[in-house]
Parts: sequence; structure tokens; C-alpha cells
Amino acid sequence: MRLTQPMGVGKPPPSDGRVVDVVVVVVVCTPPAMPSTVILGGGIVGLATAYYLATLTHDTDPGASGHHDVHLVEPCPELFASASGHAGGFLAEDWFNPALAPLGALSFRLHRELAQAHTGRALWGWSETVSYSLDRNASIVTTDSDGDPDIDLGAMDDDDGDGDGAGGSDLDSEPPLSPDPASLPDSELEILPRALLRRVEAHRGGQEEVDTTRRIVLDDEDGDALFGLSRVPVVEQRTADALAAAEVAAEAQAAAEAAAQATAEAEAEAEADAAADAAVAATAEQARLESPYWLTTPSHAAQAISDRTTTSQINPHQLCEFLLEKCLSMGVHLHHPARAAELVHADPSDPDSRTLIRLHLLATTSTGRELRRGTLDVLCDSLVLAAGCWTPDVFSTLFPHAPRVPAVQRLGGHSIVVRTRAWQPPPPDTPDAASVPCHAIYTSDPSGFSPEVYARAGGEIWIGGLNTAVAPLPARASDAKVAPESVARLVALAQELIGEDIELVESGLCFRPISPSGKPMIVQMSEKDLGGGIAPKAGGPGVGGGVFLATGHGPWGISLSLGTGLVVSEMILGRPTSTDIRGLNKW
Repeated sequence: MRLTQPMGVGKPPPSDGRVVDVVVVVVVCTPPAMPSTVILGGGIVGLATAYYLATLTHDTDPGASGHHDVHLVEPCPELFASASGHAGGFLAEDWFNPALAPLGALSFRLHRELAQAHTGRALWGWSETVSYSLDRNASIVTTDSDGDPDIDLGAMDDDDGDGDGAGGSDLDSEPPLSPDPASLPDSELEILPRALLRRVEAHRGGQEEVDTTRRIVLDDEDGDALFGLSRVPVVEQRTADALAAAEVAAEAQAAAEAAAQATAEAEAEAEADAAADAAVAATAEQARLESPYWLTTPSHAAQAISDRTTTSQINPHQLCEFLLEKCLSMGVHLHHPARAAELVHADPSDPDSRTLIRLHLLATTSTGRELRRGTLDVLCDSLVLAAGCWTPDVFSTLFPHAPRVPAVQRLGGHSIVVRTRAWQPPPPDTPDAASVPCHAIYTSDPSGFSPEVYARAGGEIWIGGLNTAVAPLPARASDAKVAPESVARLVALAQELIGEDIELVESGLCFRPISPSGKPMIVQMSEKDLGGGIAPKAGGPGVGGGVFLATGHGPWGISLSLGTGLVVSEMILGRPTSTDIRGLNKW
């Protein structure tokens, strides 16, 4: 039998704020052969680890060989209350130093694959993104005396490059003109067919007679005797008439074909022009969509630094919600709010027995006071420390005799989310939404910080970059206090860059874990690092065990989250990692 909640769980805490301890201890039991991993930290790195561990080991039969028990522990009463919920969500493929580059590329690919497999644009706003560096001091475009942009349009009027401009005509393309028979001299008329002679007379209108007497006399030289003796003259005459008629018909046919060809060429040219115009218009529109057209700054002030194939972005809070839902559907246990208190043996009298982690199940009163509702012991063969800035506190609690503590510092950052009519991308669930990229803007501010502006697929714009290393780290992420003056600075920036008609949707303060090296710590800790005492260990043959550290990602936690989750899961299972992380095993 598996119990997942202690007696009394689910009952509301006393309204008078009294601290309540439920002394009943419930042990979550798993089959002896089933390994159990506990992940401390319900942010995006912890969730990604739980997701990939469950994915790699999940089986429809809970008793099947290779199934894995996964527990996710989060002490904050509000899920995703820090960076996992308030960060910008920018993703990059190749913006990393050599030690981080393999993990960065892997994680970027995993973000794309996850979004493609689960309609990520609609569910968590995944979108290809064009990234720009914005020069807020860029000069205005030069104009001519009429106030118009000073642009040479001559080449646009002269498509063939011959200098005749849009009004020039291509004489080589005109059909050849037929000669006017009426203009021919009489010497040449004698070789014309009879039908053409009649045409000549018609052309000349009787004003100038054509001398046909000689020819007629010659034809009648032998009189009727010739016609009566032979049909040759008749045949010759009819042949001549037929040839003349054929020539006239050929000329008419040629004229008709020439006219039809000219019409077809004109239509084809018109269609080609229309197609070219449409292509140019489509290209121009795509270029407009790829540029940050919603900014109030001149368009030339933004310089593209990455195209849509190497940067993207998400809404991190929505991605965390998706990962949690998938984890729960695969049998991952969520203990929330709960805090890890200590490690104990499953059999207190047997130091070789499996390790348990004791959790304090928590509740919060209406005044924000934390209550302990009960205690829960969970089998723990592998332990993942992914608590972000709170990792040193968790480590010290579980390993009080360790010779050193992970040197994780905090970097606080204020952010706001706004909406504006200037940025209204297609709804994420529409067919053409994917063709419209989002934008990431990096710029500077005279007051001394480096703003970051992300136009998201959901129609909102995230603005941050106002960081602080002195803001105190609260005991719980949800207790962070937003500084009104910081929000005001970001709102003023938004109004300058986007326009006055912005709507403030939310503001936040999150804390990102920073390591001394500036690189994340992804490593399995040795026994000596833990200082002796009780520690997770292998629960049997073929069952991995130990303590794994996954923190210190700094401003790249969202971007590197999926890759981190996958490689940590592979480390727990004793498998080769999907990418090289040897440069990240120092802490």
C-alpha cells in the first residue's frame, strides 16, 4: 500500500495561527527493486529532471523492470514564484562559452522538439525569435528638401538597366510591320500575285492606274484556242489564284498568331509582374514582421544579431505548468508545500538499510505564517538538489557535517509584463502563427542598466534587466518584495520604447542562482563532499544512487533547463550523457 499524505492533511489550519504538529509519520513504501529519486526544487530545472527521468523510465506497468519512483518537493506555497515563473524565457543555441556550448545546443534542440511534439506555441508560447541590438542614440534617416527619405528610385524605374526608365519602350519586343503594297513601284507589281494586284488597286483608290494590260494581252495571246486545247492555262491560273489566296491566308494567320502571341506575352508578363509584385510584397511583409516594428525608435536603430533559427523564446511559467502536468500523468509525486528536514535509515538499527528523506508537510495561514501539518518519509536512493538560490540552505540542512557548501549566490531581477496595440501577433493556435517570429531586444540605458525586451507569442511584452545583488533572499520565493521604484523605471522605459498606450499586466522580482565561475554546477557529489553520516546510496544491483547537484545557471536557467534535466536523469540512471558536461562538474 502506498500512502502519500499524513493523517490530517487536507484539513484547514487553525484560524488563530497556532502551530500544529501532527506526530503521525507515514512512510511512502515502494517495491524493493524499484529505485526512488527525490528532487528538491519544483522550479524549471527540477521539473525538467523529473520529466526526463519519468520519460526515460516510464512504463504502463508500475511493476515492470526499470520503472522508477520520482518525487518532486517544493516548499513555497506558490509554485513557480521565482525565476521559473518571472524570467524572460529567452532561448539561445550558440551564445555560450566553450564549456557551456554543448549543453546550450542540446537544450535549444530539446526546447524545439518538445514544442513541435506538443503544440508548444499554443501551450507555452514557444516561438522562433529574431534578436536585435538596439542603439537608442541612432540618428534619424536623412531626408530630401521635401521631407521624404533621400533614396534613389531610378533603378526601380529601369527594370532592364538600359537607362530608359519606366516609360522607355523595348523596340526589339515590338512585332515587325508588314510593307505597304501600295507604296511599291510598278516594276515590282508584275511579280505580285493577281490577288495582291487587286489589293494594290484598292489601296491606290483608282487615283493611279496599274498597267495590267500587257499581262492580260500576253495571257490572251492565243485567244480561246489556248483555253480550248488545254486545261493548262486554267490550272495555271487557278494555281496562281490558290497560291495568292494561300499567301493572303498565311499572312492573316501569321498576323493572328503574332497578335495572339503578343497578347499571351503581355498576359504572361502581367502575371509575372503580378507574381513578382506579390513576392516582393510578401518578402517586404515578412521583413517587416521579422523586424521589431512595434518599437518607437527608427527602424535602422535595431541591428539583427541572431536570426530566427538560433534564438527563440517561451513563457516559462506556462512551460512549467505543462511539465508538471506531464510529470503527474506519468506518476511523479508532487509534495507541495513540503520541506526536506533530514535523512534517516529505513531501519534505524541497520546502517545498510535504504535511505529515507523526511519531509515536513506545510501549510500557510491567512497571515502568511507557515505551519507544519505533518511528516512524511520517502525512500531516497538518489537525491537531486535543484533548489536554485536556496540550494545552500537545503544542503546544510541535510548534510550538516559537510566540509563545504555549494557557493551559490543570488542575483535579483525586477521585470514587468505589458501589453500594447502595437504588438498583436496572430493567435498562437492559428495556422499562420508560426510564420511570424517574435523579437528579443537588447539595449542600454543612461541610468546604468542593460534592458532586455521580449515580444512574446501570446501578445505580451516582457521587460527586464534591472538587476540587484543586494536585495535580501527571502525564506520563500513567494515572500519576495517588489520595489515600486524599480517597476516605475521599467514602465518609463516601456513607454519610451513602445509608446504611451501600454497596459501593465504584472511585475515581479525573481532570484537567479549564480556560481563563482559563472557556469552551472551539474555534478554527482562524492561521499567525502557530504561529510559522512546518512546519505542516499544505491538501493540494489542495477539501481543508481547518490547526490546530484543541478544549480547555478544564472540568467540561462530557462534556456539550459531541458538539457540539464536530461543529462541529470541520465547520470542518475548510470547512462552516458547526451552531451559533454565535463566542464560543468566543478562546485
